[in-house]
Amino acid sequence: MHWSPEEITRFEDIVTQLAGEIHLAKPNGDEGLLPIFSLVSSFSEDFAQTPFIEEMAKQFQAVIQPMIDEAKLFEENDIETLKRLSIQLSNSLISINEGKDPEVPQIVADEPVSIFDAPAEKEEILEMPSPISLNESVQDSSNSNCLLPSDKLERFSKLSQQFSGELLLADKGSDEGLLPIYSLLKEFEDAFVDITIILEALQPVSSKIDQILDSTGIFDETAIRLLTEFNIWLESSFTAFTQGLVPVPFEAPVVGEPIVAEKPTASAAVEDDLVKEFSEFDIVMDLNMEENQELLVEFHAEAVDHLRQIEEAVLELEQDGTNRDAINSMFRSFHTIKGVAGFLNLIPVNRLAHEVESLMDLVRNDKLGVYTGIIDLVLESKDTIAKQIEQISAALSAGSLPTEIIPVSHYMARARWAMEGPEKYAKQMGQSAPEPEATEKESTPETIENSEIPIPETSETPATPAAPTAEATKAAKKRFAIENASIRVNTWKLDSLMDMVGELVIVQSQLQESSKEHVRENSSLLRNMSQLTRITKDLQHTSMALRMIPIKPTFQKMSRIVRDLSAKSGKKVFFEVAGEDTELDRNVVEEIGDPLVHMIRNSLDHGLEDTEERAKTDKDKTGHVALKAYHQGSSIVIELSD
Repeated sequence: MHWSPEEITRFEDIVTQLAGEIHLAKPNGDEGLLPIFSLVSSFSEDFAQTPFIEEMAKQFQAVIQPMIDEAKLFEENDIETLKRLSIQLSNSLISINEGKDPEVPQIVADEPVSIFDAPAEKEEILEMPSPISLNESVQDSSNSNCLLPSDKLERFSKLSQQFSGELLLADKGSDEGLLPIYSLLKEFEDAFVDITIILEALQPVSSKIDQILDSTGIFDETAIRLLTEFNIWLESSFTAFTQGLVPVPFEAPVVGEPIVAEKPTASAAVEDDLVKEFSEFDIVMDLNMEENQELLVEFHAEAVDHLRQIEEAVLELEQDGTNRDAINSMFRSFHTIKGVAGFLNLIPVNRLAHEVESLMDLVRNDKLGVYTGIIDLVLESKDTIAKQIEQISAALSAGSLPTEIIPVSHYMARARWAMEGPEKYAKQMGQSAPEPEATEKESTPETIENSEIPIPETSETPATPAAPTAEATKAAKKRFAIENASIRVNTWKLDSLMDMVGELVIVQSQLQESSKEHVRENSSLLRNMSQLTRITKDLQHTSMALRMIPIKPTFQKMSRIVRDLSAKSGKKVFFEVAGEDTELDRNVVEEIGDPLVHMIRNSLDHGLEDTEERAKTDKDKTGHVALKAYHQGSSIVIELSD
């Protein structure tokens, strides 16, 4: 048959959605069962012109129909068969795009196959590579047990991603991430006690962490280097394990001088009376769960959204210090968080948000220029409030009330210093003062390193705001409508809706089947059944779209990581993002976050040379990292390049 472009697009959509639902299927569960049934019904009804479609529908229904009729749960072999059928559907698109009718290969029960693996040639889809050695010197009896079964491979992948995420927080002279990394190393040892090559790789890393815990309790440069190299080894080893290969043994970098206590860096703020004054707000939050539980649920959801907006706005402001929308967005978000936190008596959140709000109020009224100190402070204050919101999340989900003090006094004092301008801020932070500005309220045209971001020239006396024009009022109303065009819905409500729509599709299919004998004799019944079918399909497509969310928040998180790593490594980086509005199933978006963090970190650590090395070549001193999302056939591609 000839497939029109519209039919190919529709078929691609169904195949993509079907792959996502099969990904959710777990043994001894029924999640995804009804959506899979309805999607199979859709392509069997919409594309029943070829033997391929008819046969594929039969094979799917041979798995799904008995489960529905007998109210069964998924078994391991059911899921494996569905995955293989999904792969065949995906591969069939190649033939369809070439104008050919695809053939249906025989389904053979074999090893599990990931539906998200890169497509192979048809003849090789069900083949697994033979175990070989990357290094003959390690292929001996001590490593004969290093090929991992699927459950341990999944465990290795999860622990590796967690390690990469914690390493992102680790920094010289800090203890952030130290205990989580120590805990993950112990989990590695317990999970792979019988895998010699992994235990040997863990030994120098665990020894270094033990040494730190017994002495200074903070990371030094040697530790960061060792952990980074171990993180790279984890990634390459996972690749080897998935291909049935023996990983190359881990070679720890040469250990330098013994650990000594770090001296305070120049960036450490000078202690003064202001910090002591604000220290009264360094207290454990009192959530008063009995009275505030429902309000805390609403505040948690709203605060998470505002924190996301703050991070997005501050990254935009860093690129353009004159971005009024970003400045106003940050002010509104801190203002809202401050107000609700005050109502709920969340004192640390309320006081910190109040100080940053006051700082941003000066900026938005052109009484203070934007400089790097403000950017850094807003981001760090946002991170501090995020930690406090995590305490609320833990209390709501697990009932564990906050017991840890998350200090805010230091950030409150920094906000006060920042209000007095870049020179006062730099002095209090122990930094070299920036070069003097041309006037009190005027930015110099040059960009000052770690100092002031140029903004439009302003007069000594702030100008009186002009009356809003009709166009400005109309634009403001439109922006307000956009910002309030969505509502929050609990995910369990969406899941319940999906289940009900799935049941409706089943009943509609059964009703259509049972009425076949009568529709020919009754034109009214025929019209009604056609109308019911159309409405049911539209409802199904709409409900499936409810689970799709844009990848923008995840990409925004990557922008923040690139900023932090760029500052930490001293490498100049231009980060390009494209396709932020691309939508994926919310479960997929949640799963790809950790792998992306790992890849972004490796791009900056190893994909880009140091600025000095780039300067010796014909390369631009500023490295370029691009993160893109786009549709390609029946897939959505996430592409990272450096």
